[in-house]
Amino acid sequence: MPSMNVLTTIYVTGYALVQDALTVRETPGSTLVERSPYSPPVRYLAEEKPPENSYDDVTVSLVRARIHSGNLVTLTFKASREVQINPSQNIVLDLTSFLRGHSHTLVDWTEDESTVNDDCVRTWTVSIPPTAASPCLFSITMRTITGGLITPILYKIASRYAQDGESADLASLKVTAPLRGIGGTLPVPEPIAACDGGRSLLWIAGGIGLTPFLSLTRHVARHVSRTFGVWDIALVLSTREPDVMLRLIADALNALPATTAPPDLSYVLHIFSPVSPKSVDALPAFVTVHQHLGRIGDDGEVFTGVGAKDREVQICGPLPFVQNAMKALECAGVDPEQVKRERFTY
Repeated sequence: MPSMNVLTTIYVTGYALVQDALTVRETPGSTLVERSPYSPPVRYLAEEKPPENSYDDVTVSLVRARIHSGNLVTLTFKASREVQINPSQNIVLDLTSFLRGHSHTLVDWTEDESTVNDDCVRTWTVSIPPTAASPCLFSITMRTITGGLITPILYKIASRYAQDGESADLASLKVTAPLRGIGGTLPVPEPIAACDGGRSLLWIAGGIGLTPFLSLTRHVARHVSRTFGVWDIALVLSTREPDVMLRLIADALNALPATTAPPDLSYVLHIFSPVSPKSVDALPAFVTVHQHLGRIGDDGEVFTGVGAKDREVQICGPLPFVQNAMKALECAGVDPEQVKRERFTY
């Protein structure tokens, strides 16, 4: 077994069979079941052939960082080979080597008992997926977690080299991590022509749950720029930092002219926040913005107003936010079974 220094042989001397101990069953021929990327990496014998979708040979390197606020940063990575990451998908990174060794040369932090048994495997939604022009580059937009281990260290490293709103080249730091896997279940909308009714979407995001919709916005913008399909998008966003989120949305739409309204795209934004945003002008002129003070109500009024029951609905955010939004969607006549939900915590 190549690269292994120690092997353990286990001999089975007996067993007890418990019939139907678990009610979980995999449907024969199902393609929905995948090996969890959180499982330890499988090491194959020399004569074994690894699966084609294995990422055991892929390493990603941190090449750039952009600070958005006191706790929000976009990190850009370069993969050692081309990787297929669809819009709204997430990546799973194994940061063990970086955290236990290299991070101490970049920032000052002390490991305590709470971190000793941390496996250092983390998942983030990709906010900027690879493109045909840059098939090895992708970005994640992450928020530091109070009491967290990985995100505060990565943010601290980025903030040493980039100021608020600026981007910095970090390739020389040689921050690397093995890619464990790629996942995510939100469907990627493909173009539908006007004669077939076009595509009508409703995206609902709570805070940093906006990230999958940033990559989906880029996906739609690329199609619109090539006049593929007709798109009617309503984005309902709840956030405490509206200006930061507005700038992220504007950046995701930068494939389109800022002033000329694309004839095949309607993009309406309903933003709920305890404070009024000041960066509405950062958005392209064709984006219609409706500002709401406070949180999304559970009476379904906003979702009725955007015609939610006639749209494809996708939602991402913290569990309490999702539960409240789902209640409001039901009040608006939306079948909850038709709502596509992305996990916000992994």
